[in-house]
Amino acid sequence: MKKITNKKSNTSKTALSFEEAHNFLLSRIENIGDVETISLSEAKGRICAEDIRAPFDTPRTSNSAMDGFAIKFSDLEKQKKKSFNIIGSAFAGHPFCEKVKSGEAIKIMTGAPLPEGTDTVVIKEETIVEHNLATFVEKIHENQNIRRAGEDLKFQETCVSKSQKIEVGDIGVLAALGITKINVYRQIKVAYFSTGDELKKITEPLGFGDIYDSNLYTISEMLDKPSIKPTSFGIVEDNQDKIKKALLKAASENDVIITTGGVSVGEADHLKNVVKKLGHLELWKVEMKPGRPLAFGKIKNSYFFGLPGNPVSAMVTFEQFVTHALEKLSGQKKSQALTIYAEIQTDIVKTNRRTEFQRGILTQPRKGQFLVKKLDQQSSGALSSMSRANCFIHLSPDLKTIRKGELVLVQPFSNMINTPEN
Repeated sequence: MKKITNKKSNTSKTALSFEEAHNFLLSRIENIGDVETISLSEAKGRICAEDIRAPFDTPRTSNSAMDGFAIKFSDLEKQKKKSFNIIGSAFAGHPFCEKVKSGEAIKIMTGAPLPEGTDTVVIKEETIVEHNLATFVEKIHENQNIRRAGEDLKFQETCVSKSQKIEVGDIGVLAALGITKINVYRQIKVAYFSTGDELKKITEPLGFGDIYDSNLYTISEMLDKPSIKPTSFGIVEDNQDKIKKALLKAASENDVIITTGGVSVGEADHLKNVVKKLGHLELWKVEMKPGRPLAFGKIKNSYFFGLPGNPVSAMVTFEQFVTHALEKLSGQKKSQALTIYAEIQTDIVKTNRRTEFQRGILTQPRKGQFLVKKLDQQSSGALSSMSRANCFIHLSPDLKTIRKGELVLVQPFSNMINTPEN
């Protein structure tokens, strides 16, 4: 089976390649650096601003990993016997606090601290108990069924690293360590709006040539992350004065400005010219499909991202460029989108030398096997393709014709695959 490998392309005279644009953009982004203290209950999805170290060993004391009987292993060798006198019990929260002597055993439950004088636990299924005497019927190994103090985390060991996004597992670790407050990078303030005289709110009636603005909703959802504080500026008309006013207000209050529409070469696309007057543009065109018109620059101290107006193009450029930029700005460690190889179920004929992100349906008939089928509708204005698809098929500029059965690079939309019914 032939594997289709993505290769890097050379720079175009009029536009940067996808890889060059991606690297260029990230090289211009810097972490905001501002730190705030929040409670542990608010921490999920936030970016840690310091290394957090364990204030004590976990477990704090050695304890039993199973229900059974705690003994001293060397007693087996010394006494040449496998029967011990049961002198007490130990439970989680109710430890046995006396020292255990030679030839004695303690009935112990999972999680109970190991009593002094013991170092091994024999599970109850391998024990015969008669008249307060425990006889062990299976081969015993020293230190078996024990959780050692500090085997999870040692005192002062880093449990959450600086620039790490805090997930559910991290919150569990911090709670187990009694940590109630943590320092995180503050939320990134992001303003976003759509441009276009043809755009209407979904609560308004449509006139001839009008369309409802979907970009405000998709961008809003893509910004819905704990590390981001978004503000919608709604729809702004294709009017230089109104665009200027919106950009200046957004720049005065936010770290990032994201717009959709107005970055192509049409006569009514005023946004690019206004941005140049208020700040500067460093990127305009990228050799990718969909999403060639992509603007990036700064207005005052705010980063500016001008995304295409076509709904699919806006979503693709956001996912491939803006997401990574926002992560770096928020102080998060560099991440990479999950990509896998899948067997293509249809021929693909590629007629350009751009990086393409075609929409596809990824399935997993059995473990370890991935199949992908491209959607017939690949127009940048066909928003339904983003609803029907569950992945991008990532095609490098050098690819031309991909035959059914070959392996292509696929970027799933999530780590779960919902296979549409046939």
